Amino acid sequence: MDSSPYASLMARFVERLEQRYPAVGSDIRQELGRVKITLMDTEYGKKILESLQEKLKGQALSLDEFLNEVEVKEQGFTRREIVKALLDRDAFMKYLHDQKQILDAGTPSEHGPYSHRLQWYILYQAHTGGRLKMRPVDLYRALGDPSCKDPIRATRTIWDDVFDFDAESRSFIDISAGTDDFEAQKTAGFSSPEFLLSFVTSPDFPDGLLKRTLRLVRLRHEALSATSVFDLKSAFIDGIVLKMYMKDDKIDIDKLKQELGAKTDTDLETQYLPLNKAYAETLKKILS
Repeated sequence: MDSSPYASLMARFVERLEQRYPAVGSDIRQELGRVKITLMDTEYGKKILESLQEKLKGQALSLDEFLNEVEVKEQGFTRREIVKALLDRDAFMKYLHDQKQILDAGTPSEHGPYSHRLQWYILYQAHTGGRLKMRPVDLYRALGDPSCKDPIRATRTIWDDVFDFDAESRSFIDISAGTDDFEAQKTAGFSSPEFLLSFVTSPDFPDGLLKRTLRLVRLRHEALSATSVFDLKSAFIDGIVLKMYMKDDKIDIDKLKQELGAKTDTDLETQYLPLNKAYAETLKKILS
C-alpha cells in the first residue's frame, strides 16, 4: 500500500479533502486517505471478508448478530440500530456521533443494508494490522462532527467521499466522467458499497454463509421489501396477501393476515414460492 500508485493517489485524495473540507483536522484527513486506499485494495478486502465468512461457519449467530458482537465488544461501538428509511444528513451524522452502526433498510437493494458495516469490518482488521492509526470507533465518531458537512452540497458529508460512490467521490480518485460505470466502481473497489455487494455475491467470491446471506437479503429486498432484512415475517405476509389479492380482490384480507400470522417464516416462504416463480428459481440457485 506504500507503493507509488497508492501513495500518489492518497496524496491527491487528501489534498482534495483539504480543499473541500478545510475545517476538518489534518489528522482526520490523513486517516481518511489511508482508509480510502485500504478500501480500494480489493484483494486485501477480499481476504478479510473471506476470513469473516470462515468465522461465521462456527457461529450460531446471524451476520447481523455477529457484526454487532464485534462492533460492541471488540470495537467499542454502541449497539447498532435499525434504520427503516432514507436518512437526512443531520440524522445520519447523529448516528456517527453516537458511535452507532446501522442495519440500513433505507438503502436501495444494490447498495444493501450491510455494505457499510462490512467496509468498517475491513477497517477493524486494517487497524489491527497497522494500516490505520486511529481506532475505528474514534474515526467514526469524528465523522459526525459538523466540520465534516460538505460546504457545497447540502445532502453530503465527507463520508460520501470515502464510503459511498457518486460523481464527486469519482472525481476525488481520478475517475473521469466518461468512464464506464462498472469500470469506475471496480476502480473504487470496496469504497463503493455497490461494488462491494456485487463482488461478494458474484462467482469471484467463494461460496459460504456471508455470500449466501447477502444474496438472500438482496433477493428478499427486491421481491418483498427493504424491511424484510429485520422483519421477514411481515414482509412475507404482505407479499402473500398482495399476490393473492391480485388473483382475487374479494378475499378477506384481515382474516388472511390472521391465518398467516400463526405460521413460521419457513412456512410463509413455502407458501410464497408458487406465487412468485422468479423468486423461487433464484432462491433455488442461492441454496444449491
